[in-house]
Amino acid sequence: SRSPRRRTMPSWLSGVSGFVFGSDDSKSSDPFLEGQFVLTLHRAQDLPNMDGRNLWDLTGGLTDAYVRIKIDGKKGQRSTTVQDSLNPTWEEDFTMEVAGKIKQVTLDVKDDDPFSRPEHIGTVVLPAAEIQKGIDQVWYPLEKGGQLQVSCKFVPVSQLITEPTVVKSPFQAIPGCRVSLYSNAHVDEWNYFKEVTTDDGPFARRSCWEELYSAIEQAQHLIYLTGWSVWTDVKLLRDRAINGTGTPTLGEMLLAKSHQGLAVNLLVWNEPMSIDNSFLNAVVKTTADGMMGTHDEDTRRYFKHTGVNAALVMRKGSGIKQEGTLKMLSQTLGRYPSMLFTHHQKSIILDAPVEGNPEKRRLIAFVGGLDVTNGRFDTAHHHLFGTLDSWHKGDFYQALPDFDPAIGPREPWHDIHSKVEGPIAHDVLRNFEWRWKKQNKGQDDKLVDVENDPRFLSRHDDVIQDKHPWTCQLFRSIDEHSSINCQGIERGIHDAYLHHIRRAQSFIFIENQYFLGSSKEWLGFDDKSNNVECKHLIPLTLAAKCVEKIGAKQPFHIYLVIPEYPEGLPESDPVQAILYWQFKTIEFMYSLIAEALKEHGPPIGWPEAKPTDYFSVYFLATREPGTTTAEVKNQRQRNLCNSRRFMVYVHSKMLIVDDEFVLVGSANINERSMAGDRDTEIAVGMSQPDYTTQEGATPNGDVAGFRKGLFNEHLGTYEECFDRPSSFECIRRVQQMAEENWETFADDEVHAMGGHMTRYPYTINDDGEVKAKVTYFPDHVSYGAQVCGKFDAAVPSILTT
Repeated sequence: SRSPRRRTMPSWLSGVSGFVFGSDDSKSSDPFLEGQFVLTLHRAQDLPNMDGRNLWDLTGGLTDAYVRIKIDGKKGQRSTTVQDSLNPTWEEDFTMEVAGKIKQVTLDVKDDDPFSRPEHIGTVVLPAAEIQKGIDQVWYPLEKGGQLQVSCKFVPVSQLITEPTVVKSPFQAIPGCRVSLYSNAHVDEWNYFKEVTTDDGPFARRSCWEELYSAIEQAQHLIYLTGWSVWTDVKLLRDRAINGTGTPTLGEMLLAKSHQGLAVNLLVWNEPMSIDNSFLNAVVKTTADGMMGTHDEDTRRYFKHTGVNAALVMRKGSGIKQEGTLKMLSQTLGRYPSMLFTHHQKSIILDAPVEGNPEKRRLIAFVGGLDVTNGRFDTAHHHLFGTLDSWHKGDFYQALPDFDPAIGPREPWHDIHSKVEGPIAHDVLRNFEWRWKKQNKGQDDKLVDVENDPRFLSRHDDVIQDKHPWTCQLFRSIDEHSSINCQGIERGIHDAYLHHIRRAQSFIFIENQYFLGSSKEWLGFDDKSNNVECKHLIPLTLAAKCVEKIGAKQPFHIYLVIPEYPEGLPESDPVQAILYWQFKTIEFMYSLIAEALKEHGPPIGWPEAKPTDYFSVYFLATREPGTTTAEVKNQRQRNLCNSRRFMVYVHSKMLIVDDEFVLVGSANINERSMAGDRDTEIAVGMSQPDYTTQEGATPNGDVAGFRKGLFNEHLGTYEECFDRPSSFECIRRVQQMAEENWETFADDEVHAMGGHMTRYPYTINDDGEVKAKVTYFPDHVSYGAQVCGKFDAAVPSILTT
């Protein structure tokens, strides 16, 4: 087994000194850095002419130079290509987030070629120690001739957190917006909630799919949709009709709108394993539905020869970092569809009426974690059996295989979504248009020129005049293969997480489908023994924030809500691998927190402090007492019918900081979503400038109202201490309630749970050591589904990270 390495903390953390994060090699001279590298690519001169050197190069011009930037070998941003020049000028700025022991930045200068892989001209190496000192317009020689001029500096984190928004981002923060936040697809009339209040009164819970239905009905000019999965048979309304219109399917609604003359455009991920071929589908079942069951070919067929423009697009680009032959192969594959990664964005853009101005239209956009597909319709009650003959008849979803949909249990679904209005909706539109023009070439005439159309408010004029308007900022994970106006790799969502975590003062609340990353910090792992490509910096930045607060003897807490286990058979090799990476991530975070507590003790005024007083992990679950009388043939389904329990699948991708800022989108906390050259993602960061953190108190605007509503929904009640999430009373009370929920969930006797929020089955001692509370997940013991997962070198980590 791998032995843990000794850890110490970097001196940049308040009150903490003497330790170094990162490599096992304590003698390494590489500096620990947290902040940003800001690089300016000036120009090159006297480059060799790389064109016309090969038989397949028929361009007959001069070198088409560009520069690829890497940090310690990890592929990053890319410059523009300067065509036909041996003395190209760029004057482009690049900002790169860093945290950990950094060795160097490398700049690969290449000649772009439309007919073959790029040709290497030369590499410039910038040692991190030199970047710390500052590099100002220095010329560096290139192997094949010529030289490159660059500047580069390091900006420490203390200088980055002064601004409330991410300054250096492709999309700037925009004031004058309106935001609606949604938990789950639907709010039913069941009396589950207690009233939670903000400074403006009771917080109103909103029903996402009902409001989406109304928005589609009211649209007059355009409906644009990006999705990982779109199911034309899904019904947005289940328990009540709106305006007596009945409950049409999504496909029927979009067809009706296209018949009215609207531009209805869909960008749907084209799953490589789903194939529209009747002969092949009859022989190989998986080719009909694909591996993921996204309905992409069904969607294509449904809208074929109609006025709905449904473009199925594959994710191009390899997303693979390899050397030698595999590196050459991945570079070649970068121009072609990837079998590994997806288009994961979930957004719908529509036109809507303008209050008080019937002659004009404005844009609204729905953005978040919900795909409009099967299995997503749910409420805060999260029924297992009780809605099989009503809401979920014809829409039974269960990731475990071969379940009888008439019997259950279904897989409950918890998700977070948003609706944005005002100028931010124009940025969501730009994302769609840029992807459409890149991935659906030759179809630009299908787009409405909103900014120049007199029927629409312009971006400049589309400002919301509310009492407490929002400031919003769009972020993406994407690269040049999937969007125009994108040079290299865009990691905006990752950078937004880091920025707002670093600004946190009191608490952080995260709901996410996955939680794994910062693999350079995993205990017993290093780049030599196991180079796991999951190096994004979010978990390390979260742990560093806890250590900072411990050093300052201040309370702070991270609430993390994740699924009990990823979708699929929990004992399967891929799921077990993900659970193992999750365990390694949480393990290193607790080890850092425990070390800091040993050195500094509890916050001022606290009687004690344990590692779990700074970081706690939960999942959502439910039990539904009753009896199944039907014959159940599937053994696993029979077990679940007897235990009457199942997890609530957490599909959210949400970050809340200090009740001041919320980020909602499609991105998971894993490498797939954060890398930029793997899955494509979208998110919106949102805050109300009228509600900001004040000395000794958190704000109480709509972000606070939404967070309080989630606590109420997950815990089944709301108590006064929940108003202060970083208080000793709140932290311990939530843990107590979640522990009681675990005991009820795991009990052999069937009882209704007091709430859904359940303590994740880890135990954490005062030394920060993490172990499984139970070896196997309930109902999956005989299958060997281990809580902490298991390491299997035969499962490629690129598939599971």
